[in-house]
Amino acid sequence: MSRDDLVQAIEQAIGVLQPVYRNDADESDLYEASLLVVCLDAARGAGGRAFLTQDGRSPATELRFRRSPGNLWSGDFTHVLVRFSSTQKKLEIHLGVFVAAGTSKVAHECDVVILDQQEAERSRRAMVHPRSRGVIAAIEAKHYGTSPSLGIGRGFLRPVPQMIFE
Repeated sequence: MSRDDLVQAIEQAIGVLQPVYRNDADESDLYEASLLVVCLDAARGAGGRAFLTQDGRSPATELRFRRSPGNLWSGDFTHVLVRFSSTQKKLEIHLGVFVAAGTSKVAHECDVVILDQQEAERSRRAMVHPRSRGVIAAIEAKHYGTSPSLGIGRGFLRPVPQMIFE
């Protein structure tokens, strides 16, 4: 899929990208944004009401995503807020934010992360990285321009002995 195809697919699915992102994002950035779309669709498929926002209250008019890893609390970047009618729990889906590892507290970049909203709010208020215990799911994205080697594919099939954030 070409860069232009990715831009078109993202905009058809979730709305207009800000011109600076639309024009300057590389294919790997756009691939990550397309994975956010997949997460948004999954949340809706699970019965969630989801909307894109920068402030958690009003819908985003133009979508602004990070192009490099950053702190959850910095910048007015677009994220997805998800609410479920069957529970009080709310989720947020973000691109390119750091999450603090369990015991080491070392910051790890999450290309796409689904967070418990209470943990995301704690992060914003205290200006600290979200803790791994607030992570519902994390995606490490790899965008290959050509087909990856067989060894890379096999690497995904190996059992993981412990969680990535431990």
